[in-house]
Formats: sequence, C-alpha cells, structure tokens
Amino acid sequence: LAQVFYRKPLRDAPDRLPAAELQRLRASLKQIGFHFQDTPAAEKKLADLREMYEPYLQALAAHLYVELPPWILAKEIVDNWRTSAWGRISGLAATRQSDASADDHSD
Repeated sequence: LAQVFYRKPLRDAPDRLPAAELQRLRASLKQIGFHFQDTPAAEKKLADLREMYEPYLQALAAHLYVELPPWILAKEIVDNWRTSAWGRISGLAATRQSDASADDHSD
C-alpha cells in the first residue's frame, strides 16, 4: 500500500518495540498461555521480520497523518463507540445503569 502512494520506506523512524516493551509484550502473552522461544536467534528473526514491513508502515502512517499505536497499550482504554447510546443499548458500554439517565441521546 505504501508503494501505491509512492512512499519510500522510513528507515530512520524510532523503534516501536524496544527491548523493554518486547519484554512487556512477552510477559503479557505468557499470561494467556502463549509460549515462544526466548533466544537471540528468535529475537533476530523477529527483528528481521519487522525490518521487512515497519519502514513501509512508518511511511504510510506519515503519509496518512496517523500515529501508529504501540505494540502493547500502557493501560486499557474504552473505545469511543462503546461510550455512545448505542453501546449502552447493545450492552457493550462499560457504564453503570445510573449513567443512562444522564444520557442526552435517550428518549
């Protein structure tokens, strides 16, 4: 897709997955039962795979004026669509029942 927009890969962009974040990601995945090799060869393979697409991703993000998300969020967030009246109607909102009366979208 970056090539469709004639974007050259950005090879000097900051690393989105530094060592500390990689360790956080691995710990998070381990909690849900995902097992992987923790060896220098595995880290090199991951770095090689990321090198094939990250520069293009960075270029495309810059072209489209979007900020790339981190690999793992610092904290859980609630999507905007889950805070709407539709979210409460469908049971997707993380709100209390008492909040429904304060909704300006209700009848």
